[in-house]
Amino acid sequence: MCKPRVFHKTRETNDGHQSAATWGTVSGLVASEVENKPLLLAAIEAAACIRPEEAGLLLADLLLSEDEDIVDAAHEAITLAQDFEL
Repeated sequence: MCKPRVFHKTRETNDGHQSAATWGTVSGLVASEVENKPLLLAAIEAAACIRPEEAGLLLADLLLSEDEDIVDAAHEAITLAQDFEL
């Protein structure tokens, strides 16, 4: 589930340019698989909250990570994103 602070920030910026900028930052962090693990885990979760319809595609490659925490976070985020889409 989206952490309240992440979810609140997402809702605050979920309009126009700010939303696009937020998504660009989050998707960039996930795609680059930054070495800062806590930052990557937060970006994975945020992806599901910001654009659930695009999160699955963005996070799919992380399901093959050698890091179990990253795989778990990606799996949870994809599941969360699917729940948002219902």
